[in-house]
Amino acid sequence: MEVIQMLKWDEEYLRLCKKILNEGKEVENRTINNTIKIPSYNFNLDVSKEFPILTVKKLFSRQAFLELLWIYQVGSNDVNWLQDRRVSIWDEWKIDLDGYWNAKQKVLNSDGSHEIKEIHKYFGKEYAGTIGEAYGYIVNKYKGVDRVLDIIKNHPEARDNVMSLWYNCHLDKGVLRPCVWSHEVDITNGTLNMYVHQRSCDVPLGLPFNVTQFAALMHLYARVGGYKVGTLSWSIKDAHIYVNQVEKIKELIERGKTLSIYEGYKNRTWLEGQLQNYKEEYDKILKTLTKEELINLKKGIVPDVLKSTDLKVKVCDYVLNPPSPELWVNPDVKDFYKFNNDDECKDIKVLNYKDLGKINFPVSE
Repeated sequence: MEVIQMLKWDEEYLRLCKKILNEGKEVENRTINNTIKIPSYNFNLDVSKEFPILTVKKLFSRQAFLELLWIYQVGSNDVNWLQDRRVSIWDEWKIDLDGYWNAKQKVLNSDGSHEIKEIHKYFGKEYAGTIGEAYGYIVNKYKGVDRVLDIIKNHPEARDNVMSLWYNCHLDKGVLRPCVWSHEVDITNGTLNMYVHQRSCDVPLGLPFNVTQFAALMHLYARVGGYKVGTLSWSIKDAHIYVNQVEKIKELIERGKTLSIYEGYKNRTWLEGQLQNYKEEYDKILKTLTKEELINLKKGIVPDVLKSTDLKVKVCDYVLNPPSPELWVNPDVKDFYKFNNDDECKDIKVLNYKDLGKINFPVSE
C-alpha cells in the first residue's frame, strides 16, 4: 500500500498553528479576548497541483464561495444578500435598522487602562442591513475587479494588476477594516499567479476560508483569460489565535498527529480491520447517547464520549480512501460576472473532498 501524505495546505496550516502556540506572544486587542500572535508569516501553494481546502477540519465551501462572489462579483455590502443564501458569517457585523452597529469591545480609558464596554456606533440609517463602506462597497465604487479583468484579458504582461480594498477615506465608515486588503495578479508564460496581502489574520476562522476563496478566485480569473493557474503566495501581518480558541486549535493539531500516525501504516488489510472495529465501537457508543446528543451529532457536534472513536473512523477511512480535492468551474461560463451566485452556487464546486469533522471556533467581534 502506498504511504498517503497529508495535503500540502493541511501541513502548512498546522505548521502555522504550532508556530503561533510555541512562539507567539499574548497581546491585547480591540475585542474582549486577547490573542496569541506572531508578527508575520508567509507561504506559497501550487494551486495547479492541489486545490487548497482544509481536510483536518470541515470547511463549508458553498458559504466560502458565496462570500467571495458577494464581495468581488456582486460588489455588495448588504448582509441580507448573504442571509438570503443561508450564509451567516457576517451577521454579527450587520448594522441595525436604526443605523447602529452594536458589540462588546475593549475601550482604552484616559488612564491607559482597558475596559470592556457596550459599543453602539452610529453609521446612519442609509447603511441599515449592511457592513458600511467596506469590502464589496469598495469593489463596486472603484470598479477594481473591472480593471483586474481588463488587464488579464488585454495586458497580461502588466506589473500593476492590483486590487485594493484599502482606502483611508472609507476606513471609519465600515464596521470592519479589510483583513485581506489586496491581491495582485501576475501572468507568466500562460500561467496566472496571485499574491495576497493580509494585515490581520484570525487563523482558526478566517484563514481557511480566505485561502480557499482566493484559490477559487485564481481559477475564475484564469477562466476569463484562458490561462492555467499557478502559485498562490500569501503574506500575513499579525497571524493570531484568540485565547478562547486555543483548546480547539490543540484538538486540531492532535487530529493532524493522529492522521500522521495512521498514514505510516502500509498494511491495507490491517487498516480495513481497524476501521471495521472502530465502526462497531462507534455503533455501541451511539446507542448510549441522549436525545440531545443525537440531535447535536446531526449538526456535526460530536459528544465527548464519541470523539476519539469518531476521529479514528474518519482517519482510517481518510487513509484508505484519501481525498484529492479539485475545483470544478462550469466550463460553459467564460464571463466572470455570469458565474451563478444563487443559493446553491451551481457553477463552482469542490469535488473529491473529505474531512475529519467540524470544529466550532468562537468569534471575537
